[in-house]
Amino acid sequence: MNYPDNFLRGISDKTWVSDGAVLAAAFYFTQQNTVDQWEQSICWEDDDSVVPLMKSQKRDSEVQFKAGIARVPLNSINYINKLPNYRGLLSYERKQLEGNPYHGNLLLNKDTSKQKMKLVAAVIAVHYSDYISPQ
Repeated sequence: MNYPDNFLRGISDKTWVSDGAVLAAAFYFTQQNTVDQWEQSICWEDDDSVVPLMKSQKRDSEVQFKAGIARVPLNSINYINKLPNYRGLLSYERKQLEGNPYHGNLLLNKDTSKQKMKLVAAVIAVHYSDYISPQ
């Protein structure tokens, strides 16, 4: 499957952005009981319509990504996967949702410790290429 050069991570918590920088907490994975890995919800930047879709996305009748959106080059995930002690920990998928054909997930091996998950999130945070404000 072909993937675009970038993915987008919606930022729902304003404390995850400081002085215009997206912090590692914005990239924390959650451990899902129903799957064998940690997940991080993303959108694939297939075209120009994904950003407006994300900006208008709502949860519980409120704008979901009220703190903005981070653009991350897919190459950063491939880079992390080549680092010693991180080889093969990360993968990604396209998992469309109703009303969101761009949706996907970053996946982290289920045996990854919480401390290592936070390190992976920090490396992703260092590699994001653009912060898109919520306005």
